[in-house]
Amino acid sequence: MRISGWTDAPLSARNGYNPLMFPPATHRTGPLAEELALSVELSRMHGQPIEPIAVIQVLTDAQVKHVLVGAHAISALAGDPRATMEVDLIASRPEDARDALGAAFPT
Repeated sequence: MRISGWTDAPLSARNGYNPLMFPPATHRTGPLAEELALSVELSRMHGQPIEPIAVIQVLTDAQVKHVLVGAHAISALAGDPRATMEVDLIASRPEDARDALGAAFPT
């Protein structure tokens, strides 16, 4: 069985990104932001003290590549806002991410 577009798609030499498998979501930026904002508001109502955008800003400032995953990502991508008590992410340099976030949000 052959999946159309999978083997025919050229892969980027830089990172292996296949735009046929994962098209850019740039046309959905507004709706994604709206869904994430609603998810953040729901989480804030349940006592989450740190918002995803604050975590993202800290990692961006620390030049740590990262991706938002978990409930906030699902809320944005699926259009199904949900409350959560944490900000889940994957970082390219976990130790640097830990240090940057620890400095920005001391316990």
